[in-house]
Amino acid sequence: MDQLSQNTEEPNMLLSKTWLPPEVKQALIIESRKSGDRFASALMRRIVMDWYRELPKEENENKLKVAA
Repeated sequence: MDQLSQNTEEPNMLLSKTWLPPEVKQALIIESRKSGDRFASALMRRIVMDWYRELPKEENENKLKVAA
């Protein structure tokens, strides 16, 4: 089984390494479990990264330090 086909765990792994409000994480996990296809995983990554880019720069750096 290739890595791309193991998409059911990938969103949760991504979310565990990403700082997001708990309600946002929960909504994304629920959506990924409902659909479970590669498109949904890619879409979720895009949503997370778009949300992350909108944070102030100092806040991004602080979140990265906490996550590391």
